[in-house]
Amino acid sequence: MASQKYAKTNRIVEKSIADAVRKSINLKPSVVDALELGIVNYSALARIIGQELGIGKGNTHAILSAIKRYGAGIESKKDTKKINKIIANSTMNIQTDLAVLGIAPNSDVQTVSKSLDVRIYHVIQGLSVLSLVIDAKNPEKIRAIEKKFGPKALRQNLAALTIVSPETVMETPGTVIQYIGPLAINNINIQELLGTANDTIILVRMEDANRVFTIINEVIQNARKQA
Repeated sequence: MASQKYAKTNRIVEKSIADAVRKSINLKPSVVDALELGIVNYSALARIIGQELGIGKGNTHAILSAIKRYGAGIESKKDTKKINKIIANSTMNIQTDLAVLGIAPNSDVQTVSKSLDVRIYHVIQGLSVLSLVIDAKNPEKIRAIEKKFGPKALRQNLAALTIVSPETVMETPGTVIQYIGPLAINNINIQELLGTANDTIILVRMEDANRVFTIINEVIQNARKQA
């Protein structure tokens, strides 16, 4: 009787550990990719996750088992072929000389638009700020905007890279991360990230624009080789 109770308790503990391990891995895209490629040192990863979760060494076997089960089930969670097909059929273009104006979130866009006298490409409604992506080609107009709203409200010298994908991108998890992940690895900061239907729009600083274009073009070309 005691042995049955112990076994039941042990199963509950293992399930709890497995849930904690799964949640931990879900927050680590690079680890998920490594598991998918089969290049993970399971013992080292188990030690790291164990330390992170505060799980004692006595549960190392349970952590290892949870990691291996996670790795075995990745294909059912992530449709790599579908993602590659979407990326392979995507195109992109780049637009320079942009700026982002941040104003009060309750501002009337039409009224502000008339006062700016510049083209507004995108409106991003946030809880604490309303961001307007505007044309910054005219220095005089930009100086006037800066004078009216203050220098801190205006982020200048930006470029937008627009990736146009098939409509299935809206229903396929894991596609956009294939673009923005390599940017983070290459220490490129994204100023704004937005999407309209099947368009993914990435705003970066002008000095990063060429590198961003090159990196994402490589992502698309690699997908086309695999498709």
